[in-house]
Amino acid sequence: MSGPFDQVRTTQPQGAVGIDWSNPLTRGMQFAITPLGILGAATPKTPSSSGIAFTFNPVVSTPIATGVASPSVSSHSAFLLARHTSMSVVRVPFYLTNRVSANNGWGFYTYASSGSFPSQTLKLAYVHGGIAAYQGTVSVPGANTTFLPVGFSAKVSSTVDFYASGAFVESLAIGSITQSTDAIQIGADVFFAGGFADCDTPLIAYWNRSLSAQEHASLAANPWQLFAKRSNSIFVCLASPVSSITLTSGSDLETSSSTTGVVTQVQVLVGANSSQAATSATGVVTQTHVLVGANSSQAATSATGVVTQNQVLVGADSSEAATSATGVITQIYTTLVGSNCTEDATSATGAIIQIAVLVGAASGQSATGSTGAISQVHVLVGTGSSQAATSSTGVVTQIQVLVGANSSEDATSSTGVVTQTHTTLTTANCTQDASSSTGTIGSAGSLLVANCTEDATSATGIITQTHVLVGANSSQAATSGTGAITQVHITLVTANCSQSATSATGVIVDTQTVVASSASQAATSGTGIVTQTHLLVSVNSSQAATSATGVITQTHVLVGANSNQDATSGTGSIGQIQILTVVGSTQDALSGTGTIGGSGTLTVAGSTQDATSGTGAISAVIVMVAANCSESATSGAGSVTQNQVIVAANSSEASTNSSILITQVHTTLVGSGSSQSATSDMGVVTLNQSLSAQSCSESGTSGTGSILQTCIIQVSDCNQTSSVPYVAVTLTSNLTALNCTQYNLSASVDLALGDYRIGRYVTSEAKNVFITSVNTDRYIESANDEIFITSVTNRIYIR
Repeated sequence: MSGPFDQVRTTQPQGAVGIDWSNPLTRGMQFAITPLGILGAATPKTPSSSGIAFTFNPVVSTPIATGVASPSVSSHSAFLLARHTSMSVVRVPFYLTNRVSANNGWGFYTYASSGSFPSQTLKLAYVHGGIAAYQGTVSVPGANTTFLPVGFSAKVSSTVDFYASGAFVESLAIGSITQSTDAIQIGADVFFAGGFADCDTPLIAYWNRSLSAQEHASLAANPWQLFAKRSNSIFVCLASPVSSITLTSGSDLETSSSTTGVVTQVQVLVGANSSQAATSATGVVTQTHVLVGANSSQAATSATGVVTQNQVLVGADSSEAATSATGVITQIYTTLVGSNCTEDATSATGAIIQIAVLVGAASGQSATGSTGAISQVHVLVGTGSSQAATSSTGVVTQIQVLVGANSSEDATSSTGVVTQTHTTLTTANCTQDASSSTGTIGSAGSLLVANCTEDATSATGIITQTHVLVGANSSQAATSGTGAITQVHITLVTANCSQSATSATGVIVDTQTVVASSASQAATSGTGIVTQTHLLVSVNSSQAATSATGVITQTHVLVGANSNQDATSGTGSIGQIQILTVVGSTQDALSGTGTIGGSGTLTVAGSTQDATSGTGAISAVIVMVAANCSESATSGAGSVTQNQVIVAANSSEASTNSSILITQVHTTLVGSGSSQSATSDMGVVTLNQSLSAQSCSESGTSGTGSILQTCIIQVSDCNQTSSVPYVAVTLTSNLTALNCTQYNLSASVDLALGDYRIGRYVTSEAKNVFITSVNTDRYIESANDEIFITSVTNRIYIR
C-alpha cells in the first residue's frame, strides 16, 4: 500500500519492488521485466548510464522464458527500450516472440536499413503466421547509441501501429493470427538463420490489450512508472548506544564503534550500495537489519565479545560478515532473496552459528573457526549456492535444504566431529563434502535430482552416511584411513547411481537399495571387514567388494538383467548370499587362502557363478531354474561342496580341487543338456544326483581318491562316467530309460560284475576280467591272470 509521501518511480528499480497496479497503464499488463544484477546470470547483463540491460547475442545469450502464454484475445501490445550494438541485414534481434513453428505465433523485432553500422538506423517490424512480415517504412534514428522507446499496438485482423520515442510512426494492415499456446520468449532467434544481432534492453513490458497513442507517449516519457512507487520514511535517531535508522538512497554509510561497550544497530537500508559496520573491542555487537538494495554490505567485528546479526537481505550482491577473536558469532538471516548474496563468519576460538534462508542464485555462506564449534542451518533455493564450514578442532554441524541447481556444501575439521544433515537436495548437480583428520563424520541426506554427489573423507575417524538418492547419476563416496565406514542408503532409484567406500584398515558396512539401471556399489578395505547388503532390481547393476585380509560378506538381491557381483580377498573369507533373477547375471568370488561360501538362487537364463580359492574351502548352495546357467568352483587344496537344483536346459556345474574332498549334491537336473563334472587330483569325489531330462551328463575324475556316484536317471541319453587310477569306483544307479550309460575305469581294483558291457574295449588289466556276455568281437591284448567268459556269441581274441 502506498503512503502519503510515496513518489512515482523515475529510475530503474534496484531490487524486487513489485508493480504499481494503481497506475492505469498497468491495466492488462502481463509482465514487466528488468534485470536486477549483472553477475551469475544465464543471459548476460550490461551496465550503462541508463541502467542495467539484458544483452542478447548469437553466441552466449539465453532467451528469457516469461512463462506468459500468448493471449487468446484479438489485441495485444508491447513497449520496450531498444538499442543495437551491432547489426546486419540477415541477423536481426527478436525482442518478443512466441512463434515456435512455420505457421503459428507472432514476433516483434527491429532490423537495419541500408548503410553500414553504426550509421544504420532502426526499423520496426511485426510478423505473424510465418507468412507475412509487416515492416515499417520509416527509419528511426539514434537506436545505436541510446536506448530508444519503441512499441506496437496490434489489432488482429485489422492493423498494427508502430511507435518510437512516444510518437506514432506508421500503421499497417494485418491479417488474422493462428494463435500459439507457447509461452512468450525474450531475445529468441526463430525466424532467420545465422543467429541475431547484438542488442540491449533494460525493460520489456507486454499487455493483452491494445495501448493508445497517449499511453505510448506516457511510457516513453517515464517507462519506470510501471513499477511500485518509491517509499519515503521518517528518520528517527534514538539515544546512544542504540541507533534506529532508515537509509533509502544509494551509497549510504553507517558505522558504530565502541571500546568496551555494547553496540546495537536497528536499521532499514533500501538504497543500493549501502554499508553498515560495527566494531567493539570487548563488548557485544548486535545488528538487526533489513537490506533491500543491491550491493549492500554489513560487517561486525569484536575482539572478545559476542557478535549477533539478524538480517533480511533482498537485494542482489549483498554481503554480511562477522569477525570475533574469542566470542560467539550468531548469524540469523531471515531471507536472502537477491542473487550473489554472501555470508561470512570468522572466529578464532568462539562458536559460530548461522541460520540462513538463501533464495537468490549463486548465494554463498562460509564459516571459519580455529577451535570453536560451527553450526549452520540453511535453506538454499537459488542456483549455484555454496555453503562451507572450516574448523581446526571444533565440531562442524550443517543442517541444510538445497533446492537450487549446482548447490555445494563443504565441511572440514582437523580433529572435531563433522555432521551433515541435508533435508533436501532437489535440483541437479548438488554436492556435499565432509573432511575430518581424526573426527567422526556423519551424513544424513536426501538427494532427489540428477548428478548429486556426496563425499566424506576421514584419516582415522568413523564415517557414517545415511542418504536417500533418487536422481540420476547420483554419487556417494566415503574414504577413511583406519576408521569404520558405514553407509546406509535407503533408496537409489534412478540410473547410473554410484556408491563407494574405501578404508585402509577399518570396517566397511554397506546397506543399500538400488532400483535403477546401471547402479554401482563398491567397497575396498586393506585389512578390515567388508559387509554389503544390497537390493539391486534394475539392469546392469554392479557390486564389488575388495579386502586384502579381512572377511567379505555379501548379501544381495539382483533382479535386473546383466547384474554383476564380485568379491576379492587376499586371505579372508568370502561369503555370498544372492538371488539372481534376470538374464546374464554374474557372481564371482576370489580368495587366496580364505573360505568361500556362496548361497544363491539363479532363476534366469545365462546366469554365472564362479568361486576360486587357493587353499580355502568352497561351498556353493544354488538353485538354477533357467537355461544356460553356469556354476564353477576351483580350490587349490580346500574342500569343494556344491548343492544345487538345476531345472533348465544346458545348465553347467563344475568343481576342481587339487587334494581335498569334492562333494556335489544335485537334487534335480530336469533340463536337457545339463552337465555336472568334478575333478580332484587326490581327494574323494562324491556325486549324488537325479537326472530326469534327456542328454544329461555327469563325470568324476580323481587321481588317487575314491569316486562315489549315486544317481537316478529317468530319461533317455543320460551319461555317467568315473575314472580313478588306484581306488574303488562305486556307482549306484537307477536307469529307467533308453540309451542310458554308466561306466568306470580303475587300474588296481576288481571290476564288479556287469561293469563292462557291450561295446567296451579293454586293453590291459592286472587282475581278473569278467565278461558276462559278448555279442560282438572282443579284443584282450594282455591278461596276467585268468579270463572268464560265460557266453560268446561271436569270437574273442586273446593276445
